[in-house]
Amino acid sequence: MWSARWERTILFFFCLHVLAVAMDAIPGGSPFSAPLRTMWAPLTRPYVALTAQWQRWNLFAPAPLREVVTVSIDVREREEWKELWAMAPGKLPWWRETALLKVARAFAQEDRRYVGAREDALKRACALYRLSPRAQVRLRVRSRDLFDAAEERESVRAELFCS
Repeated sequence: MWSARWERTILFFFCLHVLAVAMDAIPGGSPFSAPLRTMWAPLTRPYVALTAQWQRWNLFAPAPLREVVTVSIDVREREEWKELWAMAPGKLPWWRETALLKVARAFAQEDRRYVGAREDALKRACALYRLSPRAQVRLRVRSRDLFDAAEERESVRAELFCS
């Protein structure tokens, strides 16, 4: 039998989930949404990010996402680049794929807001793989159009030497 404590706990998490998803889904820019988002964001943002429940309004736009993005961290060895790790569909654990591919899509953007996050990812790779202080690493983004296989792009979004 369920105890009253379990019922309250389940009800609390259900209410938190509904509140978090609703507050994250409210479109910005209206006088109604700004105060609500400001008030509830410190509580709901960590939950929404942790559970990968966030979606942007472009999900419902008439122009759906058309490209597959792969982000990889490469190290330079003997004048050649070698892939250390990649965020790509099918290469990630199923329970983390949605959240990590959203991160990959953010890293792929040419937005200055993600410069620090890209460099932090490279520094973490240096520590995780115990690379030498002189090792050169880069964060490479490859994207391809789902409907036009010939349209494949590749660019380097960040590069640094391990320290």
